[in-house]
Amino acid sequence: MTITSDLSQFDLNLLVAFNILMNERGVTRASRVMGITQAAMSNTLRRLRDTFDDPLFTKSGHRMEPTARALEVAPQIDQALAYIYQAFGQGKFDPATARHMFRIAIDDEVAMVLLPPLLQLLEKLAPGTVLELVDVDFSNPQEGLENGTADLIVTRVQHNNFSVSPHSVFPLTFSCLFRRGHPSLKKKISMEQYLATRHVHFTPTGFVGQSVIDDTLAELGHSREVSAHLATFGMLPFLLRDCDLVATLPAVTAKSMAKNFDLVVAPVPFDIPSVPIGVLWHRRTDRTPAYVWLRRQMDDLMTNQVGPGVLVNNV
Repeated sequence: MTITSDLSQFDLNLLVAFNILMNERGVTRASRVMGITQAAMSNTLRRLRDTFDDPLFTKSGHRMEPTARALEVAPQIDQALAYIYQAFGQGKFDPATARHMFRIAIDDEVAMVLLPPLLQLLEKLAPGTVLELVDVDFSNPQEGLENGTADLIVTRVQHNNFSVSPHSVFPLTFSCLFRRGHPSLKKKISMEQYLATRHVHFTPTGFVGQSVIDDTLAELGHSREVSAHLATFGMLPFLLRDCDLVATLPAVTAKSMAKNFDLVVAPVPFDIPSVPIGVLWHRRTDRTPAYVWLRRQMDDLMTNQVGPGVLVNNV
């Protein structure tokens, strides 16, 4: 039976199963969420495939990835279920009992600051949930949201990705970070010292060639000597600890890194415009209770770590 042949005979539970498969990306995990056997879940997937006349999910390593047809109908099914839950008064998400997988992508710039408290919060308030960190093209977050790779993305919001779906925006300010005992840098850095010191520069993935630091220096008629360009944060604290380098980083990240690696934080000796970092999501999850709850927790974390943000609800 196709879904259009006779709607009166269609099992709406199939839509619930589809939604869970989209979230869990695996028959075994989906069966646990639904409280049925793996064999029963496999049979449900077969019925879904017959109904939509499409494979819907195909095996890719240890995961099942949605087909183009599944991605096409997912937002419509998600919205339809949201309306049904609201009609029956079941539109709430109970984190204490929920079994859910959240897929998020977080830019390296703030991951080390946000991930530990986020995991602690989930462990305390939503112990049945699982957090999966995924990779996306941070210069084009819309793609990662539309294809279902991520439910939530935290990254810089530049002019070229400001048209993405609804998001909260928080301002990132900057600080200098260097090793204790640096031969030429102390707690307060002059412009002359800043320019005379060798720098290590981190460029977030997808933002190569974009540096608010160097753009600001150029406007002031200056340039700095960058000895190392990094695409990930992994080596940065070790380079700062062992070499006479300085890094200009988001202040909240510099503070955390200084605490964990015994480094020194100092003000930047010139004014750098704050950079907006956004918590981004797809409009199809606007009213989905689980994601509304997750976004509220993330907004609270960002406010505590970075500062108050603003909601941008694009049409």
